[in-house]
Amino acid sequence: MQVDLTGINILIVEDEEMLLELMQEEFEAVGASVTTCGTGCDALEKFQQGSFHVIITDIRMPDGTGTWLVEEVCKITENPPVIFLCSGIEFENEMIECPNVRKIFRKPVKISEIIRETAKTFF
Repeated sequence: MQVDLTGINILIVEDEEMLLELMQEEFEAVGASVTTCGTGCDALEKFQQGSFHVIITDIRMPDGTGTWLVEEVCKITENPPVIFLCSGIEFENEMIECPNVRKIFRKPVKISEIIRETAKTFF
């Protein structure tokens, strides 16, 4: 399936720098506009300054959780689509309570699968 995410603004929050860079490259290769950050607080600040169609966030970050970030974002705007990345099952119960979660990917992840899931949100 050929994916074209031209015109889609994505916020990616991931504290693993290599994974963050790979996701940015792959999403930009299919036309998405990507903003990246490594912490939840930085992500919230960037969300307040910009307009994003999708948030892709790690569950565990140095300064909090992805669920905290989503709760804060939902105070600003209506439930934006969220894709969670996690290393284990530590937050599975909390994630079920977030109505805007499209998918939960366990690491290691295939970035192509994240891209396909993101495209499903719009097409």
